[in-house]
Amino acid sequence: MANTYGAFGMKPVQNGIVRKTEYYLGTDNTDAFAIGTPIALATGSNTNTTINGKVCLAGQYKKIQKATGGDTNPVLGAVVGFDVYPTMVFGDYSGYRPSAQERIVTVADHPDQLYEIQVTGMTAADVGKNANITIVAPNATTKNDGSYLTATFATTATFQVRVISVKPEIGNTVGAGNTQVAIVQINNYAEAYSSVGV
Repeated sequence: MANTYGAFGMKPVQNGIVRKTEYYLGTDNTDAFAIGTPIALATGSNTNTTINGKVCLAGQYKKIQKATGGDTNPVLGAVVGFDVYPTMVFGDYSGYRPSAQERIVTVADHPDQLYEIQVTGMTAADVGKNANITIVAPNATTKNDGSYLTATFATTATFQVRVISVKPEIGNTVGAGNTQVAIVQINNYAEAYSSVGV
């Protein structure tokens, strides 16, 4: 029976301690973000000294942006949380950042971090190869990120992630026509060098 996994962006796997860093999204960024949204670095840092009631220093948080899918585009990590937004403590914004809202964003960003990501049509021969991410905006209703792994696998050094394995889960069957959850590691890391897949 074919799997029925839906896209959810990049979800960190607990392979040891998940290193998380806080970053900044200003009102000039008009993309929506959710838990799992793939992230890239942007230019600059925060200039405000108060963000949603939190006192901070100018330059304390680097700016980020949504990653761009495809060959040569570096990836920093994935969103794992947002700061508390004063008027929406228990509302939709606890795991979602709509367009142009100033937020502090927590990102899993260690280069050794592993992630789960949805893919369709991966085979056993694709394990160890590199692939790119297709970036899809979060669903405004469910607040789920829609990004997934592009099913084109190669040894190209500038591809965005390396496939480590399939997720060890009953029913997660590789093969054409099936939808899988793959375990990947960032290959084209935003602050490091990339390498050729095997």
